[in-house]
Amino acid sequence: MNRKNIICSVVGLFLIFASGKAMAVELSPLEILGENLFKTKKLSLYQNRSCKSCHNPISGYADPANLLNPVKSPVSFGADGESMSIRNTPSLAYAGFTPTFHWDDDIGGYVGGLFWDGSATGHFLGDPLAEQAQDPFLNPVGLAMPDKGTVVDAVRTSHYITKFIGVFGQDGFADIDSAYDHIATAIAAFERSPKVAKFASRFDSFWQACKEVDPAMDLSAITDPGTVQSLPQGVLTEQELQGLAIFNGKGGCANCHTSSDYETGVTPPLFTNSTYENLGVPFNPEIEEIAQDTLAIDYGLGGRDDIAANDPAGLEIGKFKVPTLRNIALTAPYGHNGYFPSLELMVHFLNTRELGSWEPPEVADNINTQDVGRLGLSQEEEAAIIAFLRTLSDHELTGPELYNHLIFAAEK
Repeated sequence: MNRKNIICSVVGLFLIFASGKAMAVELSPLEILGENLFKTKKLSLYQNRSCKSCHNPISGYADPANLLNPVKSPVSFGADGESMSIRNTPSLAYAGFTPTFHWDDDIGGYVGGLFWDGSATGHFLGDPLAEQAQDPFLNPVGLAMPDKGTVVDAVRTSHYITKFIGVFGQDGFADIDSAYDHIATAIAAFERSPKVAKFASRFDSFWQACKEVDPAMDLSAITDPGTVQSLPQGVLTEQELQGLAIFNGKGGCANCHTSSDYETGVTPPLFTNSTYENLGVPFNPEIEEIAQDTLAIDYGLGGRDDIAANDPAGLEIGKFKVPTLRNIALTAPYGHNGYFPSLELMVHFLNTRELGSWEPPEVADNINTQDVGRLGLSQEEEAAIIAFLRTLSDHELTGPELYNHLIFAAEK
């Protein structure tokens, strides 16, 4: 198939499911400060970009420009409008649940950290999300600020300085390094807040309905499409319920995109186990065309110097972080390099990778052949999985309404 042819417990839920009504949760002073920092363009070199520019709620906290044109715009541009990443911008929604990067003996692999290669480890600030927040400020492909001091001065002279002092005190700017860390801590607090991690999807409503029937119900145990009539009805369609069963069962998607509760009966599934896999994604020629240059192979986790130094056999090369599937329908394109412009193409690839109709993988080593590649799913079963994945969106905008919102967000 030609890719061109398919163009912790929650502090407080944003929705109170039991009442059936949306109820806004007030943000803390730290979260409010973080929201200001997240949205301001004052912290970019040309004062034309912000964290929100590449992580917009309308596109599931990924880049709206990518969603607007997932074929020709697979990666984000920097503040200068010319520099570009070689990786697709992942969603920040629910990233606050990511553990610190570490080796897990039980899994036999690395877990946690943020960015596709886990390089925001959390080893320095004790929080991967805060470390992630710091990177774009000084990254020439990001907001392109020259140094920490420039970022801190921009906050010191901003209209939200009183909020900063109200949270961190008069000594908040005592030295540049600590002030810079405070800025990241505040942004991470907002990104971790119920305004971003909403748990407001139709799936979450279904999850709540299941818990009202049986608080101990494990939705990951739903594996038989023929038994979905016994589940709570009226929230998800029959196709979506069947998709959940196939997702957990025949499709094996839940092996990496965990569908059991994050915290039993308290926090719904996050749909990631925060591990690293090589899915055999092909090289994306669109990125090379945009860059007008020949790009080196991206080795992902195994390309990190600290990992490579302890991996003489190269067992980690080609592996990338397993993303959450929450808001997945809003975050096209897919894959670390944005190779797949649609969910349909992504799911079909995972189902049929070994059947010989795809371009060769960017990295041929360490490919996951156990969970993906030859799943034997029918076209109807693929469609059911996709229908289920669409229930994970915290908002559902379609047609002209979505297009107009995306145009506005991309221009901002």
